[in-house]
Amino acid sequence: MSNALVDVLFGDAEPSGRLPTTFPSCIEHTPSFGNFPGEHGQIRYGEGVLMGYRWYEARKLEVPFAFGHGLSYTTFAIGPPHVDSTFEPLGGGTLDVHVSVANTGSRRGAEVVQLYVGAVTPAVVRPPKELKAFAKVWLDPGETTTVTLTLDARSFSYWDPGNRYKGALAPSAIGFFGTTAEATTGWRADPGVYRIHVGRASNDIAHTVELELIADHTGASA
Repeated sequence: MSNALVDVLFGDAEPSGRLPTTFPSCIEHTPSFGNFPGEHGQIRYGEGVLMGYRWYEARKLEVPFAFGHGLSYTTFAIGPPHVDSTFEPLGGGTLDVHVSVANTGSRRGAEVVQLYVGAVTPAVVRPPKELKAFAKVWLDPGETTTVTLTLDARSFSYWDPGNRYKGALAPSAIGFFGTTAEATTGWRADPGVYRIHVGRASNDIAHTVELELIADHTGASA
């Protein structure tokens, strides 16, 4: 471990790792603050689905080091993503997103291209965006390559626990609780517009494109 650290500090090795967590500005900003350690032997997970970096982005909290952050001894340029025009998520299809990456520095290095997906107008509480694919590439100075990041229906889905007020009560719940959920549980991808974010970290997005998820396919547009 010590030898590896020395190699990175002296520039003999590339620091190509990326943070799997977020470093907050203060403990009061963390998702669990106010809920942990709980009271009377009970803990309330008040952050819900807004765990980790999702919490900081949903609450618009600045952080010194975000999820996915990492450094390099060279520099890179990430090009705009090119999204396949159509795909059929409900039929088990996939969507390929092609991103060009160029080493614009003076030495060989690695870049991690990260792809996040977020619903523009979600039907339920969802994070602004979530990591759905990533790819690491090693490039020589001046070298350019294209990475392909693949998405499927789960990339746009959320877990629906179902409607406990199903049956006769379900129709009367509309308007009081909002749109009544389906009675069955499962992963659900709602129709609507989604944003595809491509960058180096959750707070370092280079490009964003939009696509619309329809009943059985999506049409993508920049």
